[in-house]
Formats: sequence, structure tokens, C-alpha cells
Amino acid sequence: MIKVLITSAGSAAGMNCISALTNQSDLDLEIVAVDAHPFAAGVLKSKIKYTVPPIKSHNAYIDRVLQICVDENVQIILPTFSEEIPLFAYNLKIFRKNSIKFLIPPYDSVRIFEDKWLSYKYFCSERVDTPKTWQVRALPKKVPFPVIVKPIKGSGSRNTFIANSQDELNFYIKFKENEIIIQEIINGREFTIDILADKNYKIVAAVPRERILKKGGMAIVSKTASPKYIPSEIETIISSMNLIGPINIQYIFSGEKHFFIDVNTRFAAGGLPLTVKSGQNIPLMVIKLILGQKVSKIQKYKNNLVMVRYYQEVFANELENGTYKIIS
Repeated sequence: MIKVLITSAGSAAGMNCISALTNQSDLDLEIVAVDAHPFAAGVLKSKIKYTVPPIKSHNAYIDRVLQICVDENVQIILPTFSEEIPLFAYNLKIFRKNSIKFLIPPYDSVRIFEDKWLSYKYFCSERVDTPKTWQVRALPKKVPFPVIVKPIKGSGSRNTFIANSQDELNFYIKFKENEIIIQEIINGREFTIDILADKNYKIVAAVPRERILKKGGMAIVSKTASPKYIPSEIETIISSMNLIGPINIQYIFSGEKHFFIDVNTRFAAGGLPLTVKSGQNIPLMVIKLILGQKVSKIQKYKNNLVMVRYYQEVFANELENGTYKIIS
């Protein structure tokens, strides 16, 4: 029995990982689910569950997760939420000291890709196609409206807006001048590639999927695409930045070019179930890599598989001890 702790068990990525690991028969796993909220769906659905301090508490959060791991004899952690990744990367040695393992990139790489301006500078340095991007203090005299206004840090499409005129852009700048970037709009087909890289920065799995419809930055309708939509540049990105573990890379395909938007050093939130269903169970493959088991390189996946996501309710009875039990 291998104990695996899933962080942010109520998030989309957390639930996706729990589902991927409970619906497989390759490994004998026991899930420990943690979240800051006791009503998180992943917490309610798991037999072993804990509430933890908010991620923003930093040290208190890490200390509590570490203590849970020690108490429960957890061997592996799957961090699932974007704000957690730099925390775990920074505290890697503390967990290693306690024989607790996870597979995420080095701290310096994580910090670059959580910052959209630093990501843009990296893409430019590697001569990777990417939409033109500006800081507020360096806007061109003639801004090519409409443009996208994005927070420098953040995931999904939260606090992302379209500015169609100088007046609209000035409105956003007034409130968030030092916290935003402005980016040109590239019209084309939007893709995410779910990737797993091993400890030698080699790609083990890569599944491109077209984001047909999205909500809140997450794909709610998507379709797996042909391997021809896997850009060769991803190997450069992974090897040059020492990326390991689960990664999802977003780009727009336009005019036979791949315009890279984001590199997320974590499991995908919206589309991971599609990748798993297509034959690439990336959460399970992460665990196998950590355990030193052989994982075949670039396995085949089912092409043209469509996924439509929807909300699903979870019902639970409150018990006398203050905990909750799922109603089947």
C-alpha cells in the first residue's frame, strides 16, 4: 500500500487526480486528501482527510502538510494548485529529509513561469513565437487594439479583460498599473498540451487537446488532437528550464505558427480527465516515476476524443463528531 497525499482536494485539478488514481488497478494506493475547506468535494469523498491552513499562510500550511505526511506515513505528494507549486519547490529539502517525495520543477523555473512578464521574456530569449506583450510603462505609442489585459501572476482567466480602446485600457491601468501586462490578441485555435517529463527532462507523455469552449479559464469542451499539433519547441522549453513532472503548456495555432501563451508547472485543471481517458493517466505515471518504475516513453493516446465537463453534486450527512459522510 502506497499512501499519496493530494493537496487542494476540492480544486478541479485535485478532484481530477483523485479520480485518476481511484479508477486504476496498476498500483495499490491509499489517498490522503487535504484542503483548507472542510466541505471540499475531494475531502468529503476521501476516507482519510484533513483540513489545513490556507495556502497564503505559507509556513503554517507547509508545516501542517508535513505533519500530516509524517503522521500518516505518506510517501508521495501530488501538489495540484498553482499557488502551492512554488511553496513545495522552495521547501523540497524539508520533505526529502522526511522521505516524502514529489515531482515538480526547481524553484527558479517555477517562479519564472508563474510570472507572465518573465515568461514572455523567456519565450523571446529562446526565439519561441509568442504574442507581443508590454508592461504599462513601455506601451507603444500606437496600441494595436483590441488587447488583452492580464495580471502578471494568476491562473485561469481571473481578472483578465479585453480593452477595445485607450479609455478602457486607461481604466484598467488606473487600478492595477504595477500588476498587469498588456498582450496582443492572436486569432487562431487554442490548444493545451498535457505533458509529463521525467527526472532527466525527457518527455514521457504529451497529449495535445483543443480548447473548444472554456469558462473561467478552464476547458469545459475539448478534444484530443493529432500528434502533429505537438510543437517541437516544447522540448527546448522543458530541457532549457529543467522542467520535470506534470506540465501543461498553452498555445494558439495561427498561420502555421505556434504562439506560446503559458507554461503551467502543474496538472491541468480543466482538461486532465480527457488526457486520462485518452490513455495517458499522468497522475498515475507521476507516481510510477517517483517509485522508480519504468514508464514507456510517449505512449499512444486516443485521438479525436471529445470531453464535455459539467458540475456534479456531492451530498453528505453530518455526523455527531462534526465530520461528514458521503451519501451514495
